[in-house]
Amino acid sequence: MRPPSIVNTNIITLFCDAFDRVEMRLDRHPGNKALACLKALGVTALTKATLSPADVQYQPRWRYELTLLQPSLRALHLVKSLLSDTVAAEVIYVEFARDFPVERKRDARRLLLYFLRTTLLRSYRGKVRMYKHGAYYGRRGRAVRLVVYADRHSKLKTAARGLPCFHAELRLQGAQALRKAGVYGLQDLIGFDFQAIWNERVRHWDLGNRAKLGAAMTPGAGAGKAHAESLQRRVSRALKHEKYRTMRRADDPGVQGLPRHTFALQALVRKHPKTLRAMRGLTTEQWIEKAAVAITRSPRKWR
Repeated sequence: MRPPSIVNTNIITLFCDAFDRVEMRLDRHPGNKALACLKALGVTALTKATLSPADVQYQPRWRYELTLLQPSLRALHLVKSLLSDTVAAEVIYVEFARDFPVERKRDARRLLLYFLRTTLLRSYRGKVRMYKHGAYYGRRGRAVRLVVYADRHSKLKTAARGLPCFHAELRLQGAQALRKAGVYGLQDLIGFDFQAIWNERVRHWDLGNRAKLGAAMTPGAGAGKAHAESLQRRVSRALKHEKYRTMRRADDPGVQGLPRHTFALQALVRKHPKTLRAMRGLTTEQWIEKAAVAITRSPRKWR
């Protein structure tokens, strides 16, 4: 998490990392006393905990499932102590959330559009689908998904709590995907390095020189000023072309303040993977600086 101070929040000055949801399997009931403590987490640590029976096919060992919503660090420590060494637990699903607080909902919507325009989910070759206020990289059930939306105030136990925000979350499902991220058990979530997983899975880009970008989209492109202008025009057309846009279901009418479809860098790179050579990768801090400038203008004026 960046330093918990907010100055002139219509310009992004921080981002906040936390867990939005954690699910784990247990091999036995933790006991009535522990269950009462889990139910009390909503009061003691502002975290909702739900324990339910589990029926895992081919894995009869796991008999219960524990779900934690917006767990604070304190809540994770409490749950770990309640389970102690007598209950075996396996983490099976985690939502790694990152909130960018802003002053106005309009800025959050613009930030969502800028994110789609400049950000890739690594190792993903599918389409980006919009639904209402959000966008989804990958369908439900995929081991790694990226979900972004801009219609809610932050619920995370961070400095952003209660503020309008642009919300992004990496959703990792299944023991294999989580182990690749270094998560084997509850202990691994305590002190987790959020920046490392965002760096590993998500990358921000600056589109850079438009002539070079156009050349990367055009096999056998030559040199020359006139040709450079032609390549720049090709990029301008691509930013508006439907094949490089997000998708939206026909029965989803969309929402006020967001276009039905918008340019998605993921779609462009999916069609033209060599374009990455013409772009410049950005750190999170560099991306925030560019995004803070972009959201002061209407997306229609972005070039």
